[in-house]
Amino acid sequence: VALMVVCGLVMLFVLSRIWISLLRVTLQAELARVEGVPVGVIQVIFLVLLAVMIALAMKMVGVLLITALLIIPA
Repeated sequence: VALMVVCGLVMLFVLSRIWISLLRVTLQAELARVEGVPVGVIQVIFLVLLAVMIALAMKMVGVLLITALLIIPA
C-alpha cells in the first residue's frame, strides 16, 4: 500500500511539473515545437505516467475483486 501511495505522489509531482508543456503539446504539437517545448520527451513522460497509473489501477481493482469474491458467497 505504501508503494502505491509513493508512486501516486511521484506521479502527481511529475505531472504538476510538466503540466503547461503537456497542455501545449496536447493542443498544438507543432506550435509547441516552435516555442521550444521538447514534444517527444513530454509525450514519452506522459506515456510512462499513463502506464504506471494503469498498472496501479489494475492492482487496486484486483484487490477489490478478490475482496468481493470473498464476501459475496457469505
